[in-house]
Amino acid sequence: MGLLGKLFFPDKEEEEYVVTKFGRYSDNNKTKEQLDQWKEAKKLFVDKKYLDALELFFKYLKDNNIDNVSFKRDGDNATFEVYQGSKKIDGSINDVSFKASVPIAQMTKRTIPVLRKLLEKNYSLYYSKFYMEDDKLCLHIYNDLRAATPEKLYYALKETALNADRLDDILVDDFETLKAVGTGHIEENSEAIRQVKYDFFKYWVDKTLAKIEALNPDTFAGGIAYMLLNLVYKMDYLLLPEGKLTEKMEEINAVFWNNLKDMPAVERNNRMYNKLKELSAWDEEEVKKYFYKTKHTFSITKPTGFKNVISTIQETMKNVQWFQENGHFDISLEMLEYAFAYSQFSFSLPKPATELFDVVMQVNHNDYYKAMGHEEQLYDRATKKFNNDDIIEKIEDITEKNKKRYPHLVINAKAINFASLQAFNQSILSELVKLDLRRK
Repeated sequence: MGLLGKLFFPDKEEEEYVVTKFGRYSDNNKTKEQLDQWKEAKKLFVDKKYLDALELFFKYLKDNNIDNVSFKRDGDNATFEVYQGSKKIDGSINDVSFKASVPIAQMTKRTIPVLRKLLEKNYSLYYSKFYMEDDKLCLHIYNDLRAATPEKLYYALKETALNADRLDDILVDDFETLKAVGTGHIEENSEAIRQVKYDFFKYWVDKTLAKIEALNPDTFAGGIAYMLLNLVYKMDYLLLPEGKLTEKMEEINAVFWNNLKDMPAVERNNRMYNKLKELSAWDEEEVKKYFYKTKHTFSITKPTGFKNVISTIQETMKNVQWFQENGHFDISLEMLEYAFAYSQFSFSLPKPATELFDVVMQVNHNDYYKAMGHEEQLYDRATKKFNNDDIIEKIEDITEKNKKRYPHLVINAKAINFASLQAFNQSILSELVKLDLRRK
């Protein structure tokens, strides 16, 4: 247990803290076997072996590490389940049709604003539609089996899953006439884990806002923007928020990127600052209710060419020089973390890149990792000492585990600089831009 964890829970036994994996779910992690199943599914569909094709399609979707998809075949019929965050899609297949449905919310009273909102939403959907079943609002897919190609079903299920997962909490929070439904599969975190997450949430937000308040908003406009954005990306990665808490953090991110050209930097920063101030004022239980365990099948972000990750890192490395030369090391550390955190938040990255980012985060936030059940002490801020051997072992393990899929992958662990936290972060970033992620 880390320092903050011990302060918050001095009497708790170590066994209550389970090792947690962090970061948004990425479906950019398919094995060679799954990719072969995808190709074979398309061939079988062309040969009109529809159910055989879809059985392979669902094997392609399934992540065996989290058991997020089930498919049960009975002769010429089949049923399936697909998990995405707080929602579970149920579906059936017979010799003529493919059907899928997911409940969004229960209406205790029919109101025009709710129905209008969902009717407007229907116009933006390509494959699925909102409909009412008794008193439940649902999202529904219906396809003639002969038109249900693997490509079409992938995008149809993804559209349905992402919209259902995003909208259920938001609608229930926004409309008093709606109640949560279809959430029986959700597994809650223990109160101890939720408390750790909340306390770090408050610690990170309040500490960052206090730093910003002490800075000249004009002179440090660029650094403040980096600090605000990195706070959002850091919390998204480490806290794994769901529902409305995720939505609010994405709104803060959007303030910057949607107004990049049309709004002065100081005003953008002020708007982001105020939104974070509002978030910090949320009631403790309101924040904690969005820390629950989930399974995902689809990534909410899209893959990107690794050159985009490299350009972000290189641009940030240029900008960080002034802050380092002028002794603003707190800001430069935030910027170095941002250099990779932006891409982790915005895109679905290849597995070795995400795993290397996790090493960076564990070194920079070791207290949080220990409070969440990770035993390794990779870096001690009090003594400023690194656990060089464990860090190098982790980096070498990333190379070894991913060699089969990325045969050209080389991460030079010996190039990592352990002179300081600044030096460590910069040396990791320098190695990141050299990654050769060509697939076999």
